[in-house]
Amino acid sequence: MAQTDTEKQNEQATKQNEKDAKAVEKGNDPVDSTPSDDDVQKSLDKKSDGEVHGTDGPPPAELRARVPGSASTQGGLMDNLSRRSVHDALEGHFVNIDLNFDGVEDAYKAAGLEGHEGGYGIYVQPGDCDPETGIPVTAQVRLRDETNARVAVPYDALRPADARGR
Repeated sequence: MAQTDTEKQNEQATKQNEKDAKAVEKGNDPVDSTPSDDDVQKSLDKKSDGEVHGTDGPPPAELRARVPGSASTQGGLMDNLSRRSVHDALEGHFVNIDLNFDGVEDAYKAAGLEGHEGGYGIYVQPGDCDPETGIPVTAQVRLRDETNARVAVPYDALRPADARGR
């Protein structure tokens, strides 16, 4: 029986938890592996002396914030940490669909909405995802019109929208 994506993610999380527990037993707490304030200050001093970034680790802002520069898009989830720009649609939010984008007309036909002009809905969940980046290739959108149809459109055809009310 093949594992689902959720089961695989749960298994990976369990393995990581086991690794972390072993590291804690050895005295290496993975949570406490953030740089010390002295390390941060040394890095800032080097930057102020004109040293070129890229040879001595993460940039100072990353050290001060104690977080990575960008979050991964696990399972196609696009949120405020993983989005590439303000033009990326967020899961669970209202979106406008560019009806002139390649593949949108075919997606509407597949949903039985040939010639439909409604391009406003809610981005329900990612469909297919790019295996290297995790960025969605397609997205499931629930149209917010009289059809209330669910269509699988190209993710890049989506743009964030305001809630319009009904």
